[in-house]
Amino acid sequence: MTSRNLYQLRKKQFNNQAMQYNKYIFNSHFLLFLFISFGAFLLWYQQLIQNGEPHVYQRIAVSLIIGLVSVQSIRMYLKRADMLYLLPYEQQMSDYFNNAIVDSIKKLIVKKIIVALILSPLAMLEGLTGYQFILLIILIIILTTLMLLMKALLIISGYYRVVFDLVQVIVVSTIVFSSFNNTLISIVFISVCIMICSTLVYWIKHKKMLVNWGALIDYEMKLEESYYKFINMFVDVPHLGLRVKRRQWLDPIVSLLTPSNKGPLTIFEYVYVRSLVRGKELLFICIRLIVLAVIVMYLVRNVHIDTLVVTLCVYLIALQLIQLFMQHRYGQWIEIWPIDERDQIRQFKRFYFKIMMAVIIILLVAFVIFHPSQFYYILIPIGILVYTYYVTTKKLVAQYYELSD
Repeated sequence: MTSRNLYQLRKKQFNNQAMQYNKYIFNSHFLLFLFISFGAFLLWYQQLIQNGEPHVYQRIAVSLIIGLVSVQSIRMYLKRADMLYLLPYEQQMSDYFNNAIVDSIKKLIVKKIIVALILSPLAMLEGLTGYQFILLIILIIILTTLMLLMKALLIISGYYRVVFDLVQVIVVSTIVFSSFNNTLISIVFISVCIMICSTLVYWIKHKKMLVNWGALIDYEMKLEESYYKFINMFVDVPHLGLRVKRRQWLDPIVSLLTPSNKGPLTIFEYVYVRSLVRGKELLFICIRLIVLAVIVMYLVRNVHIDTLVVTLCVYLIALQLIQLFMQHRYGQWIEIWPIDERDQIRQFKRFYFKIMMAVIIILLVAFVIFHPSQFYYILIPIGILVYTYYVTTKKLVAQYYELSD
């Protein structure tokens, strides 16, 4: 088997696995929600273009979005064992790496074109002509492609650092923002950057650097873990390892959410709260979702879109808490404690209810601040929460006894 065939085989295996996860994520309910959300976003965007005026914040937003989508990861589908088994064939791995780089360039170009089509009306509202915007996007695609090649060479040789992506975002965002003031100077500046990047790519490629398998596989493992973290927001991912960490500053929350008596009637609830507070992923996923919802409400100020965002936030956090229950249920340690099964389920429901009430109160306060005259819209996510609570807890009871069998 050639290195090219090996890459295609691993890419196919990853795509098949991704399709299996997507089948569970994009179910009928979630697709309906996305369809409604997309319609609300188009309505808000149309009103922004028709009634909006040029503003510096809109220029900053366009510049940052284009800068952020300029960063493209490079998936090589490597495994830990490759450090041992593929090392003797390093000289024959050029096709493998080339295919990975070409696929990343294709994704980058497609992503850039889609974002450019979406932002083109807003860019023209800010003063750019269609010709200027198209020329700017073409030059940015060339520049980011060269920077992606440079990034790939740095990853393979082991010299890549995250600061490279940060510099790329700053450079591209600055170019786009400056183009709103003086497009000609921006185009000259980006042409100079293209020449510099071309020189650096040529120099790095011909420096005869060896493959740093350790750094290369570490980079790939981080990408894989990030992907599974995202999927774990919707479905249970067995590939994702659990990590815990003591956070003393959150101990008061543990005391607040659990009774002082840690007897049989509260022990499981105490364990769930500890898992949430000490878990490395779940706690910060919930915090990020809440912060993101508040930021969207602050920026958009559209009651319909904000209602959809809050509803999605509540729905995703509810799913995450269910995953916490299933992670503990798959373990055998809970069979050690002689606690009635109904008490175990009752304690999780109590924990589930407390967390979701805390989430909805935070979002309710933010919603009332941004939409004081239309606060009653918050009843929609509250209704979704009640429905989700009823359906998921009922399903949990059935799954609990299935696993017991």
